[in-house]
Amino acid sequence: METNADRLTLKSWGYLFLAFTAAGVLFSYSVHAEDIARGNYDYPTALLYELTGYWTVFCLLPVFVPLMQRLPFTTSNWVRRTLQHFLLACLFGFLHTTLMYGVRIALFKLMNQAYTVDWIESYLMEYQKQIMGYGIGLGIVHAWRNYLAERRKEKERAELELKSSQLETQLVQARLQTLEAQLHPHFLFNTLNAVSSLMYEDVDRADKMIADLSRLLRLALEGSGNPVVPLNKEREFLVLYLEIMKGRYEENLVVDLETDVEAEAALVPNLITQPLVENAIKHLQTGPGRPAEIQVTAKRRADSLVLSVRDNGPGLDADPETCMQRGTGLTNTKARLQTLYGEKARMELVNLPTGGLCVTLTLPFQTAAADVN
Repeated sequence: METNADRLTLKSWGYLFLAFTAAGVLFSYSVHAEDIARGNYDYPTALLYELTGYWTVFCLLPVFVPLMQRLPFTTSNWVRRTLQHFLLACLFGFLHTTLMYGVRIALFKLMNQAYTVDWIESYLMEYQKQIMGYGIGLGIVHAWRNYLAERRKEKERAELELKSSQLETQLVQARLQTLEAQLHPHFLFNTLNAVSSLMYEDVDRADKMIADLSRLLRLALEGSGNPVVPLNKEREFLVLYLEIMKGRYEENLVVDLETDVEAEAALVPNLITQPLVENAIKHLQTGPGRPAEIQVTAKRRADSLVLSVRDNGPGLDADPETCMQRGTGLTNTKARLQTLYGEKARMELVNLPTGGLCVTLTLPFQTAAADVN
C-alpha cells in the first residue's frame, strides 16, 4: 500500500527530470557517433530524438509509478502480478510510442521539416525496448519501496524501544521514590525517639540534637529526588546523623569512617549507608567498658565500589535472607540496589569471627549521573 512517505516530492521530481535529461544528452552522443559513421553529421536531430524519448518516459512516470507500487509481488500472487505488469508494460509501450512520435512530428513541423512515421513498424520496433525498460523501472520502484518500508520499520522499532526505555525509567524512578518515602519517615521517627529520650534528662544535649536534626533534614531535602549523590555528600549526611546519635550515647558510641582517595569521586545511592548504621546502632549492646564500635569504609576495587558497615554487636541470629526481611532499613537498601543496578550490585551480611556483623554493599564504580542505567 502506498503511503505519503512513498510519494516523491516536487523537489525529487525535479531531480528526476534532470537525470532523464542528462541521460538523453549522454546517449545522444553515442547515436551521433553512429550517424557520423553513416555520413550524417546532424547532431541537433540526434539530441532531439533522444530527449523526446526520455522526456516522454518522464511524463508517463506519475501514472505508472503509483500503479507499480500498488501491485507488489508476493510468493502467492506472482503469476497474477506477472500478467498484470505485462499488460501494463504493453500499455506503457503503446502510450510512450504514441506520445514520443507525436511530439517529434509536432517539433519537426515547427521547424518546417518533414517527418513521417510508419506507425506499425514503430510500435513493433519500440515495444521490445519499452517492455524491457518497464521491467527495469519496476525493479527500481519495488527496490525503493522495500527500502522505504525497511526504514519505516527501523524507525518504528527505534520509537518503540525509546518509549519502552522511557517507561522503564519512569517505573524505576517511581519505585525509588516509593522506597525513599518509606525510608524517610522511618529514619525521622527513630531519630525523634532518640531526641525524646533525652528531653527530660539533659535539656542542653536534647537541644543540640534538635539543631543537628534540623540540619540533617535540610540536607535530606536537598538530596531528595536524586537517586545517586556524591560519596562526600553521603558522608556529610552520615556525620550529621552520627552527631545526633553520639548526643544520646556519648562515649558509649565509637565510630570510624574511612574512605579511599580513589573512592571519593564515586556516586552512591542517596542515604544508602544511614539505614545500615542505624540498624547497627539499634542492635548494639553497650555496657561499662564496652563501647559500641562501628566502622564505615568505602573502597574502590577495580570497576566496583565497596561500602561496608562493621559493628561489634551480637551479629545475626538467623540466615541473612530472613534477617533482611525483618526491618525496613535492610529491606529497602537491597531493593534500591536492585532497582538502580540490577545484577551489577549485591548486598552481603556476614557474622565476623571476632563477633559482630559486617554488611557489605558492592556496586558499580560510577562518577557521573549519566552512568546510572
